[in-house]
Amino acid sequence: MVLCIGMTHIPLTARFGELLIEKGLATPRQVDQALSRQKALHLQHRHIRIGDLLHSECGIDRNAMEEVFLSDLFSQILLRLRGLIAADADIPAHLSCTLIQARILQEGTDILQGEADIHIVFPDNQEQTFLLTLPFDFRFSDHSTSIDLPEAIDQIKNGLNDAITISPSEQRTLGITIASLKSET
Repeated sequence: MVLCIGMTHIPLTARFGELLIEKGLATPRQVDQALSRQKALHLQHRHIRIGDLLHSECGIDRNAMEEVFLSDLFSQILLRLRGLIAADADIPAHLSCTLIQARILQEGTDILQGEADIHIVFPDNQEQTFLLTLPFDFRFSDHSTSIDLPEAIDQIKNGLNDAITISPSEQRTLGITIASLKSET
């Protein structure tokens, strides 16, 4: 398997207007009208996002649209991360990854920058967990995000090594307890 080094480019699976239609927040007609208006404004060198047009001209709730956008964005990130985890022989195959929260840290005219907190849980011991924070960039121009997934895999491996503990039964099998090792040092 070949992993790319550095940032991984992840296109969204659907356009934003399609997501809003699918979730019932907008009608196909509203999206078509907003896209037409967006193209006309673009010709006038006015760059307005479709979400802004749908909010101002159709009254669609901005927070609801943001929730749909972020949900799709992070499901794509988790999908790719889980794929890399499954393909890596050094990581347990059934490691659980769950998005805890995401934050938009900075918003520009064509880019969003943020972080996603992902909860990593061991498959055999639900008490062994750690938090992985992944920075990301989303570009409106090509509807894609960039995230350093190979770095995330390295962080997961480090987290796994840090979180590994020896159970009391394994300590007895080894003939020495962790407590006695700590008391000797």
